[in-house]
Amino acid sequence: MFVEDSDILNDFIILSKIGGENYSTIYKVIHKQSRNVRAIKIIDLNKLGKLSSEFNDELKRRITLLNQINDGRHTNIVRYYNISHQSNYIICEMEYIKGVNIDVYLNDLKGFVETKEVIKLLGDIG
Repeated sequence: MFVEDSDILNDFIILSKIGGENYSTIYKVIHKQSRNVRAIKIIDLNKLGKLSSEFNDELKRRITLLNQINDGRHTNIVRYYNISHQSNYIICEMEYIKGVNIDVYLNDLKGFVETKEVIKLLGDIG
């Protein structure tokens, strides 16, 4: 994406790219000061389109709500630590969860998933 040419991630050491979509990229990083491993999602507003301050405020409210519900104890809710809006980017610092995302997992299965695995996945997602 743009990270190599930017200083918006000065507080982090990028370990690897772990995902991304058309408008965002997710990196596995280490926070330089705390030495904690995190995931950073960078949303490129140039690609997404200009967002209103109401959207940014709503995003912060939703993350705050998720953190209040989760409080770091629920295994199926990702904990967000910080969200910032810098230049044309929204940067979300969140918990790093080891493993693969569901798209990769299902692609590895070549489209077939046994019934008991579907039930387990639905339980984890729910």
